[in-house]
Amino acid sequence: MASMALTVSGWRQATLRVVLGCIGGGLWSYGLSGCKTPGASQAKDVLPYAVGAVEPRLGDGYDSMVQSLRNGVSCVSGTTVKVNSAQSSINLSQNIDSKDLMREFSGEVNGTPRLGFLQLGASGGFYRSLATKDSVLNLVYAVKVQSGGEQLSGASLVSNAKALHGNSMLQSCGDGYVMQINRGGLLSITLSLDFGSVENRTRWQSKMKLSGPLGDLSHDLGDKIRLGTMDGSLTINVNQVGGTPSQALTAAKTCSLDSADDFAICKQRIDDLMAYATGSFPQQVESNPGVLSFVTAPLHNLGAQITATVPADVLQMRQQLDQWNRDNLLHSDLVTKSRQVGLPMDPAMESDITANTVLIKQTATACFSYQPSATPADTQDWSACRSQFKASSTGLRTINANVAALNQLDIPADSEIGNSIFNSYDSKMSIRFAVASGRSWKFDPTHSVGSDGTASGSGAAATGTLSSADKQGALLMRVGQSYSRSETSGQLDIFAGEAVGFAMNDVPGRFTDNQGLQTVYWRCLSCASKMNKLPTYRLRVRANIEAGTAFTSHENITGTYRIVAYGLWRGSPNWPLSDAGGSSKSCGATCPDPTSNLQTLVMSTGPGAPATAIGRDKTLGIQANVPIAFMMNEQARGYSDNQGEIELILQCKRCNIASHAIILDEE
Repeated sequence: MASMALTVSGWRQATLRVVLGCIGGGLWSYGLSGCKTPGASQAKDVLPYAVGAVEPRLGDGYDSMVQSLRNGVSCVSGTTVKVNSAQSSINLSQNIDSKDLMREFSGEVNGTPRLGFLQLGASGGFYRSLATKDSVLNLVYAVKVQSGGEQLSGASLVSNAKALHGNSMLQSCGDGYVMQINRGGLLSITLSLDFGSVENRTRWQSKMKLSGPLGDLSHDLGDKIRLGTMDGSLTINVNQVGGTPSQALTAAKTCSLDSADDFAICKQRIDDLMAYATGSFPQQVESNPGVLSFVTAPLHNLGAQITATVPADVLQMRQQLDQWNRDNLLHSDLVTKSRQVGLPMDPAMESDITANTVLIKQTATACFSYQPSATPADTQDWSACRSQFKASSTGLRTINANVAALNQLDIPADSEIGNSIFNSYDSKMSIRFAVASGRSWKFDPTHSVGSDGTASGSGAAATGTLSSADKQGALLMRVGQSYSRSETSGQLDIFAGEAVGFAMNDVPGRFTDNQGLQTVYWRCLSCASKMNKLPTYRLRVRANIEAGTAFTSHENITGTYRIVAYGLWRGSPNWPLSDAGGSSKSCGATCPDPTSNLQTLVMSTGPGAPATAIGRDKTLGIQANVPIAFMMNEQARGYSDNQGEIELILQCKRCNIASHAIILDEE
């Protein structure tokens, strides 16, 4: 775990560090992960304060199989010795398991192994929880103050414990005891930056310096916002262990990243937190420390005769249980997120997921607990584990991943074609969708609107928009070649190789100054039935690109493709819009296809080669590994003032292969 010392004026009795976290390690026995204490005994466990939600007492029993305290069990006695941070036998900043780090730091994750953690520098890092969106970047900063604690000196088994046999010792006392309690304080600051889409997050992530102190990040954010809005929001969460809770700056703050003025709300809170973390908080901890962690030692160090051998088949069952649990956590997260976005999962599937949760928990209890044998011999009885595991192997309910999946579709405000849901199967696909609530976007630099297009001052329909019947800035749904106002939720049928699109209602040619995005969540309802995936591609063809958009079939055979085109474009700002079927004007001798009208979608194998008219919908053969290009039918050197964009869905109807991954050629 990386750390960086800070100078704290007027306070020197404890060590103050900005903490990052640890990755990997193998602290727990029996396959549980954690972080090693440098130079410490291999047998020691280092536990976060929150284990069991019980404050430990020196000498308490500890059960490493279920990671819980045997509170109130008197098995070990000794003398309590006070230790300060300099005398502490471990370096606390290197002994937080990554799962527990996130649980302690964020207050948003309830100790589940749903996290990936990445170090970014000396004082920052981000994690991603499967319960949150991929568009969110979480940065965790923490100050840890170590003020010492207590250690058990001269530890020995009490007389009653000495008389216990192996299994009864495990049942009563566990296999360890609390030998040291470490106190101090932990202040965590979680910055959640929601950029609205994965693309926006990636773009801004590449421009920002995400390592370094919290203050540096705040300045960098402010600088970037002054140069251009981020179309997102920042939420600050603060959590504290130790100190004086009534004085803690724990209130969450959220601000928009649309402008420097909006960001000023969060900038002030970050400045306040910097002052609090380096001044008031350490002084509070000095007078009122909390439990940061505790250290356990094995009872066999004190002469206890215990049995802790786990058979090979039980270890394999535990590994399988861990995989079941991870899979089920993904499904449970989908249930929660689906409710949050207004697209609840099918009740029967929710019930199956809940039943699986109960069954996995019952099996884990049997396979991670001590079970005294009925025979006098000191052997562990794993019969309950084996029988429960067998029942789970046949009793777990199958969850269809295609039906459970919650898909997120982001619709950028500055794209004339927007974004679409397309069917890559060989038969009709039924979906249910819901538009995310609370989002805004701008149809010009001054007018921020919701998905309904309502705005103060200028929210009415504008001449020349994609849908003249709807307000400018409204979220439109495109079915076939027609645009209309999108409902906030509904159900759709999409035929094989076709698509339903969403876009902002604005004037073609005026999308470049739009900002932000809307989000649509959707779920496939028909994917439980037998449907075969076909090689399906999505391409974007801009009207002003003379070379067009290239495509190559990689199936290594000649395939029969159906090509469906959506969207509007034109060959001049003053000409009428048309779809890919073209306008009423003839194109001319220098066009890729002189026989087709202007603004028709055409396909060519290269400059000078004869072009084929595609139009709105066409089925034709495409040779294997032969590059082709799609473009507007327009006169040579006349493309620069063209406006608009067409989306193509290409589906290989006869490719002689059973299934194939979808390949997207996205912007």
